[in-house]
Amino acid sequence: MSLVCANMLSQVIAAVGFVVILAKLGAFEWLYKRLRCIYYMRKLPMATPPLWFTGHTYYALPENVTKSIMDVYSDPNRPTLGGIGRMDMAPFVHFANVESPETVGAILRSSEPKNPYIYSFLLPWIGEGLLISNGKKWARNRRLLTPAFHFDVLNGYADVYSSAVEILAQKWLDAVEALDGASARVPVSADVTLLTLDVILRCAMSYHSDCQTRPNDYTDAVMTLITTTQVRGLNVLHHPDFVYHRTDAGKKSRAACATAHSYAEDIISQRKQELAEGRTDSNHSTDFLDILLTARDTDGAGLSDEDIRNEVDTFLFEGHDN
Repeated sequence: MSLVCANMLSQVIAAVGFVVILAKLGAFEWLYKRLRCIYYMRKLPMATPPLWFTGHTYYALPENVTKSIMDVYSDPNRPTLGGIGRMDMAPFVHFANVESPETVGAILRSSEPKNPYIYSFLLPWIGEGLLISNGKKWARNRRLLTPAFHFDVLNGYADVYSSAVEILAQKWLDAVEALDGASARVPVSADVTLLTLDVILRCAMSYHSDCQTRPNDYTDAVMTLITTTQVRGLNVLHHPDFVYHRTDAGKKSRAACATAHSYAEDIISQRKQELAEGRTDSNHSTDFLDILLTARDTDGAGLSDEDIRNEVDTFLFEGHDN
């Protein structure tokens, strides 16, 4: 009898200890917030019914990820609640699609911390740049980067836009001339994507990749990272890192990340040396990378090499994605 009581007592103590550990780790608070979030999210209307387990991810075909989702959410008559709709990734993973300008404005003005759930997918590539960072780090970097978005700097990029568009226009003219028949069509999506990337690389780092006319390891890596991140976000089975990193897509993404970092670091190192030695080209206009390298706090402290690379990669991703 005493042995049974001792076993029961040890089990009770173990259970209490387990509960205490969960409480210390904040598990109950996390569970409460999660259930509360799910409760309110499920009040939002959806454009189309989801499947039970995969939600709306059946629209997220890897070969047509953007178009299939846009087909669902481009209907102006789809139901929303105050300009907010819902998309499900899994039974308990919901996303709010915000479309109302007033609601978007309120979110952009908010000082609430960013949700790390989806942003964490980008962390290996863009690090803690302006998109992901919060608090003091975000405030400091945003202050140092403010000159990069001044109208005087942006106006200087007009020639870059014109040059890049001329290349695109010539590609399309050549493509049309090579076609037979008046009904033939020229696919433009991939070309416009490369145009955008070409412009951003020139504006951010004065890097002439010629990606619109010939393959390039760096631009190929950036395109791979953008595509794999989009597809991963729409596949809940690939959300856990320990699963994703073992998939072909995860391995491809990590290899592309290493390539992108290597190229960016070489460009940053070369530009830093040129600035230190005063060897910049007389025709060179101040670009985003120059501003990052020369930005200083009131105490003279600048950005670290990692911070600079993170901001360059963030600029590439956000500019291309938008």
